Amino acid sequence: MQPFHDDVWLATFATLVVISVSTFALNYFSPYGHKDKNGKGTSEDFSFINSVWFTWSCMLQQGRILAGCYWFCILIWVSTYTANLAAFFTVKNTQHGINNLEDVLRSSYKIGIRDQSSTRDFFEASEYDQHRKIWHRIQTSNNKFKSTPQAILWVRETEESLFIFDGPILRYAANQPPCDLVSVPGLSTARGYGLAFQAGSPNVSEFSLALLRLNEQGFLGKLKRKWWDDTNNCPLEQTTSE
Repeated sequence: MQPFHDDVWLATFATLVVISVSTFALNYFSPYGHKDKNGKGTSEDFSFINSVWFTWSCMLQQGRILAGCYWFCILIWVSTYTANLAAFFTVKNTQHGINNLEDVLRSSYKIGIRDQSSTRDFFEASEYDQHRKIWHRIQTSNNKFKSTPQAILWVRETEESLFIFDGPILRYAANQPPCDLVSVPGLSTARGYGLAFQAGSPNVSEFSLALLRLNEQGFLGKLKRKWWDDTNNCPLEQTTSE
């Protein structure tokens, strides 16, 4: 019995019995185990005697090598699956989790902005903490562009990038081929343009009433549909994000 102590041999025998019984019980009670011809109990391959024989053979040289190689492969397989699963959910969250500026700050997205624009001036002058962080990211990466087409091209060619600008312009760009852009309402700025008059001008009220009438009559909505909705050359769900 040397070189092991008697207690070691007893522990080995007890382990053999426990593993054999566990193997037999798992196969017997599992609905996916090897069953007999009637679909009940256990098959001859995993009877109690064969379970003992399997456990005993794994203690010998050939059995240890085979079982060890198999379990090593399973370990690599499970580790790879777990790593890929984490990466899969990370990519999924990245693709569908950007809905507002707070989501942008939590992500690693590169932020682009149009230089010499009201959007740039807004983030630069804002004292709001969230806007300051956005401006700091823009300053750090120096993604300021001289023109809108240049910025849109940058988004198309750069992974994990976004461009903050006027909503109507971004929606129009997303509606055009090759349909590889998405307009996110939380990242585009609503834009309402006005007409400037001298202080106290009598024309202010007349123009205001005229614009209200055009809006109530649906003329402004008709223009929007003409230049945005009717020019949509991409699937709707592909160009907008809720």
